[in-house]
Amino acid sequence: MSERRSPAGALQRLAGELLGATSPAAIGTLTVTTAAELLGADAAAVFTRVDATTLESLHTTGWPDEVTRPFRRLELHRGRPLSAAVLGGCPVWLEDAGQWRRRYPDMAAFGTTADMQASACLPLRVEDRDLGAVVFSFAEPRVFSTEEREFLVAVTALCAQGLDRARLLVAERTARATAERQLGRMT
Repeated sequence: MSERRSPAGALQRLAGELLGATSPAAIGTLTVTTAAELLGADAAAVFTRVDATTLESLHTTGWPDEVTRPFRRLELHRGRPLSAAVLGGCPVWLEDAGQWRRRYPDMAAFGTTADMQASACLPLRVEDRDLGAVVFSFAEPRVFSTEEREFLVAVTALCAQGLDRARLLVAERTARATAERQLGRMT
């Protein structure tokens, strides 16, 4: 894929698509479709932070529905890679099923379901705000090189910025509609 050989071009394409998205749901869809395609991921999911202890799925791709259904709403718990990424604010890299079993034995069956081998779990953060997390999974074992890790972090940062912007747009629209209704009642 030519974009995989040109990280700058891939980031530019993703940034352009994210600029056109105006809702958290649209950002979630782009994160797990366009970003997953650019990364060569076989499956991906994006989660938004509901509160201090809970994540909720915005969009998933690549896994059967029976695999994703139990994970539409997740409680953050230590000992889980996605939780570790969110709570620690740092990516978690799992390069094969063996790493899943050694590092997260209680989650290995879930992490390698649907024949997935490798996963990258990354927090969605803007400044000091935790917005959620994204996981990209791969059917083959994958050694994440320094360059690929940097690319994954850059893709995730773009998606986090887009999600933050979309959330602010939704809040602004809601506030404006509320103010217009109140003004209508007053007049």
